[in-house]
Amino acid sequence: MENLAKDNEKRSCELATDFTHLQLQPIHKSMTLKFALNQIRKILSVCEKNPIDEHSLNYDEYNPFNICAASNVPHLS
Repeated sequence: MENLAKDNEKRSCELATDFTHLQLQPIHKSMTLKFALNQIRKILSVCEKNPIDEHSLNYDEYNPFNICAASNVPHLS
């Protein structure tokens, strides 16, 4: 059960990074940024207590990609 929780944490982080590449309408972007700021504050407080890279994420910010609608996994453009 703990491995499943760890996988969900990793996948959640990957989806959050993928989400930064989407072109959203201004109102939706504003809503998601407010939500993200609240989450970042929580994550930052935990990371400051234990500063290690626990997960290796499947994300490359420099390569453009499209997101598969079925699997929510990025495909290189």
